[in-house]
Order: sequence, then structure tokens, then C-alpha cells
Amino acid sequence: MMTADPPTATVDDPRQLAQKPRSLLQKLINKTHLPLTLVSEYHESGRWWTTPPVVLSSHSEALFASCNRDGGIMTGTTGAFAYQLGATDYHVVFFFSNPYVGSFKAGCIVSRGLPPSMGRLKADYGSSKVVNGKKSTSSLGPVIAFAIPASGKLPAEFIVTAPEDELPEAIVEQTVAAATDQVTAQPLAIPRINEAPFSLRFLSFNLFLRPYLISDAHTFSAGDYKKERVDLFCAQALDRYDVLCLQEVFDATSRDVLKQRAADRGLIHALDLPMGNSDTKSSTPIGSGLLVLSRFPLLDAFPQPFYHCSGADQFSAKGFVSFRVLLPSGGALNVINLHLQASASVRDPPYSEGAGTRFSQLVELVAFLRGRPQLLAAGVIIVGDFNLHHLGDTPSGEYERMLELLRTAVGPAGTVADLFSEAKVLTGTWRSWARVAAPAKFCRRGARVLGRCLQRA
Repeated sequence: MMTADPPTATVDDPRQLAQKPRSLLQKLINKTHLPLTLVSEYHESGRWWTTPPVVLSSHSEALFASCNRDGGIMTGTTGAFAYQLGATDYHVVFFFSNPYVGSFKAGCIVSRGLPPSMGRLKADYGSSKVVNGKKSTSSLGPVIAFAIPASGKLPAEFIVTAPEDELPEAIVEQTVAAATDQVTAQPLAIPRINEAPFSLRFLSFNLFLRPYLISDAHTFSAGDYKKERVDLFCAQALDRYDVLCLQEVFDATSRDVLKQRAADRGLIHALDLPMGNSDTKSSTPIGSGLLVLSRFPLLDAFPQPFYHCSGADQFSAKGFVSFRVLLPSGGALNVINLHLQASASVRDPPYSEGAGTRFSQLVELVAFLRGRPQLLAAGVIIVGDFNLHHLGDTPSGEYERMLELLRTAVGPAGTVADLFSEAKVLTGTWRSWARVAAPAKFCRRGARVLGRCLQRA
């Protein structure tokens, strides 16, 4: 059984953490014989400095920290996180608080059934009966949880205990009721007998088409050269692919041009859906920037905005859209197109706001998948702009942590595969070609770099 990632076992750069106006050390202690698996989390304010463990093994503990948001004014760090106990249907929720004004608080709840949603965490956090400045205890059956608020330099402590002989390790079967927004999953397409093998040409690409009037100083007068770049992309890509999952198509004019030209080339199906609201997030002035173009019908589309966003991304509806591609063979391919939190720099340190926000967004994605077992059973391809480096390219461990989170969704019998890594694609397709000083330079350098990217994809 996996233990906590090394970055969650200690607090990265405590000297910088001490400079934050509000911070909170937290210790999770598992005194049971079963592992704890993170299933949801919620920030009322603030963000992670170092993330809690994805999986905390039996009879072990982990130290992590949260803090106020970067640039926040008179804000603290408050929120909650929930863990599943082994393969049972027991869940433990812990609440934490170090507000800008007020004292340390903590709380806990033990429950049975489906994993508590982020909306549930938000509702329970608002109850003074749950979150207070005293040591809290919650029990259900053999499971007992304790929450001890921080005091001075001592961290907040969250403890889970249960008698070994009273808590079975066996999986508790659960029936997930179909919701109105449930994605109906079908088996992945399998060629029929005597049918020629079918090849799907698939592209995921960040087009860097920022909203109107947003551009760099040296490209402002030319509107980021959006027209030239869209023309080049349409000429290079539309005839080469059957399904295109695009990100950062924020500009409305460019989006309309892409859809029209795609339809002229046979890509007559498009997903261009507003994210709308969720139970935890209201509307934003800028859309998601996600656009899907396809030669085949697109079914059961379900857009989901991320609650956790930071920096400039707070003003856009960053999130993901889940959908099915109906293939000529009669089957369907389940796909998720997403765009995670942008980075402040190419190499975010592990305690950066960008890294912490991406972790929270991935927890939201995994919660979505975990609530749709039929989708996981059929198989799903997740594509998009993850804004993190894969393999060992970044010291933060974000890539490994992402895979660990996804593995908790599919369970021990499932498989998580990085198709880029298996195909030996070790370089990214970041849009350096998009930042140019003149159309002529763009057309020469952009076509060459974009061509290489499309070949790799």
C-alpha cells in the first residue's frame, strides 16, 4: 500500500511559510490497520502550501500545511478534507481554520455511504457545532475521529482510530444512484468481425487565444496575431484529425471562425458549452476556453467548472467537459477535455499557489470520476492542458501525485496509463510559437514549430 508522497511528509521551505500572514501546520494520524485515501477537499479561504497525502498507510502520520492565498488581503486559511477508510464505506471529514481575525478552530465528522462531496464539506463547514475552538470527537460504529485545533507552534492534529477486530477490510458494495447529469458509459468501440481496423486521429492542443484586449505589450496592436494563428492552425490541422480537443479558445471571434472552418472541412460536430454554475461556484466573466471539434457525433456532454482557482484564472470558468464520441464501429469513446490552473512560472516550486491549486482541481476531477463507476469501467481518455511537467522534469512531484490520485479512482483492479509516455513522447507541445513580434516571423517560425507539434500529437 502506498504511503504519502515525500513532499507531503515535511513542510517545504518553512522559512517562506513563516512569512505568510496566516498559515497552519496540520498533522494527520492514522491509528487504524487500514489505509486512508483522500476523496474530497474544500477551501473556504486560502490554499495548500504542501498538500495532504493522497494515501496514508496504516499506523502512520503525515505533516502538511495550508496558508492564505498569494496576494490576499486580510484572509486566512480555512477548509476541510475527507478520507475513505480502506475499502469500506466509512469516511472521515476534518475541518481546519486559522482565520485572519479569530482563533484556531477544528472539527470532524465520521459518516457512512457515498463519499462526501465538496458541496457537503462547504455546508458542514458553516456549522458552529462542527467547527469550533475545542477538541472535537465524532464516532460511528467502530470508527472514532478526533480533531485538535492548533495551539501556538503546535500543529492541528487529526486522528482516526478503530479497533482492528471490529472494522472489516472487505469491500463494502455500493450502489451509485443514477443522477440526472450522470454520464451513461458504453463499452469502448471494438471492431466487428471482418471489419477493417479503425484508426481515430486525435489532437489535444492549447491555441493560446486570449480574450479580447488581453495581450502582451509587443503584440497588443496586432491583437496577439489571433487571425494569423487561427489561419495557420486551420490550414495545418483541420484535415489531419477526426477529433480536436482545444484549450484557451477564449476569443469569441476566433472561436466562431474555428467552428465554421471546421464544419467546412467535415468536422460538423462541436462542443462549445458554457460552464454555468456548480453547487460551489458561481458564474465568471470569462468562459472555459474549451472547444471540441469532431467528424463524429458527440454525446452526453457534461461541463464541470473547477471550484478551486487562483490568480487570473479566478476570472475564467476553468474546468473540464466530459463527453462521448460515437464511432462508425458502433461503440463510443469516453473523453474528458480539461484545462488545469496556470503556473506563475515554467517551474513552479512545490509550495507554489499554482501547484496547490492544480492538486485541488485534480481532487475535484477524481471525485467526478469516482462518482461514475460505469464511466471508469468502460474506460476514459483524459486530455488537455495539465500545466505540469511529466516524468521527473519537475521537483514538485506533481506528475507522480496526479497519477496516484487517478489510481485511487480506478482502484487496484484498474489501470492508469500515460499514452504520451508509453509512446516515448518526452517533450511537451507548449505554445512558444504563439508569442511572436510580427506576422511574417510568426508564419515562418510558427508553421515550422506547429508542424512538429502536430507530428508528435
